[in-house]
Amino acid sequence: MNSVREQHNLEILGERLRDIREMRGMNQLKLAAVMDSSLTSVRDWEDGARNLKPDTISRLGEVLELSYPEELYWHGLAGHLPKTRMPAKRQIIEALEAYYEDLAKLPYPAQIIDHRMTYWVVNPATIDFLGSRERLAALMADELSALDVIFDSEIGFFNRVSKQEDVIARQKQLTRRIIGRSVHRRHEVFYQNIPQLMQFRLSPSDFRQFLGIWKEANSVKEHDRPSLEDDILMRYFEFQYPHRPTRRLQMRTDHLRHVGDIFEITLFYPFTPEEEGLYAPTFRKGVKLWEVMDVGRLLKSYE
Repeated sequence: MNSVREQHNLEILGERLRDIREMRGMNQLKLAAVMDSSLTSVRDWEDGARNLKPDTISRLGEVLELSYPEELYWHGLAGHLPKTRMPAKRQIIEALEAYYEDLAKLPYPAQIIDHRMTYWVVNPATIDFLGSRERLAALMADELSALDVIFDSEIGFFNRVSKQEDVIARQKQLTRRIIGRSVHRRHEVFYQNIPQLMQFRLSPSDFRQFLGIWKEANSVKEHDRPSLEDDILMRYFEFQYPHRPTRRLQMRTDHLRHVGDIFEITLFYPFTPEEEGLYAPTFRKGVKLWEVMDVGRLLKSYE
């Protein structure tokens, strides 16, 4: 990590330290006393003028009652967590090809995304919902991400799984879900650069919507507050299929353990067992990222 990035991360850490200290009703002098440290040290930490050792962050976690994700974020910002390393291209393709064989047999949508939310695999039943394999292949060739799907109104996918009055609430829920999935990567450059990337990819109005939700979800106060909606209610969607009745589906996500926690599978399945027979996809071929773009170039950009 270069010195400019290191300093930037320390300043972010210091700002969050100051915000949480104030939320806990402590002044700098009291924190210094509880930490058995000097007032100068506390000021330096909050100004980003001094790095924090792992044991200091752990002690601050106890004193300030940090959540586990927040404490982990501080360890990352202080340079104590490793950068995510992608497996070799061959390993990825071999693993995802094997998973695709099973996903292709499912009569309901399923996708695989990586830790940066980029889509790598989409099964045929997903194409049935979208209505156009060619359009999806073109979007994936342009590195389609889950954030594109959630916030890009021109793509139009998200509006077909959410009622209009529920769109903003769903966007907030799924954004918090993405942040939770990135709990030990929030310090990495790609994560910090997400707003700049989305400004390039979204229309001005869509970007304003995204940025407001993104800032709120990444705020100190947001991470102090659990939400049952994020864990349960967001998992239910109504898919508006082209020329077919709306179908109620549940969402389930899980890591692909063969490749660690770098890839995640998202499965949608019928709301009730009685509805299972209603799902018969018409498309026979899904989309694999390595068939529509040079994934070697993509992996290189991840380094």
